[in-house]
Amino acid sequence: MSTHMLIEVNDFVKEYKNCEIRIEKLQIKDRVTLVIGENGSGKSTLFKGISNLINYQGEIIVNTKISYMSEFPKYPIDVTVNQFLTKLSNLQKDKSIDFLELLNYFDLINKIDENISRLSKGMKAKLNLIQCLMIPAELYILDEPLSGLDNDSIEKLIKYINKESKSFLISSHIENAFHSLEKQVIYL
Repeated sequence: MSTHMLIEVNDFVKEYKNCEIRIEKLQIKDRVTLVIGENGSGKSTLFKGISNLINYQGEIIVNTKISYMSEFPKYPIDVTVNQFLTKLSNLQKDKSIDFLELLNYFDLINKIDENISRLSKGMKAKLNLIQCLMIPAELYILDEPLSGLDNDSIEKLIKYINKESKSFLISSHIENAFHSLEKQVIYL
């Protein structure tokens, strides 16, 4: 467990047409934090706020470098896996993590020259993880990372999180999938 405050949220409010997401106070300081909640509880909204992707009221203090994985990624059209990850890697100021290792680890290396539009839902879910995990960061924010993954890939993700020294902030509907991780659990 870490004592370093990674993220602090105070009086967070995001108003939508038909609802309001409100989080009074939240502190993220553990190596693995799991945010559990039903659809509409504010998990994705909170993660987008932390990643500075939406406007909101309140205060979010981020004391670390983050990499964010959206639940619903948008990929460029007519680009191969290799072209996409190479371009993403070249955009990094710091040296990115070797995406070939991640492609091997998540059993996607045989699709390196495949057009992303031809990948299955499960393969796109793996690519979404890889594009997040290859960015050099201290905290990886994974929004519903289990969506689209088969059981083998879920086990690989859990093993990856366990062996890494980096921190993870994860949202999910499925708490028991993360039972083997030492973690802080927050319910929204």
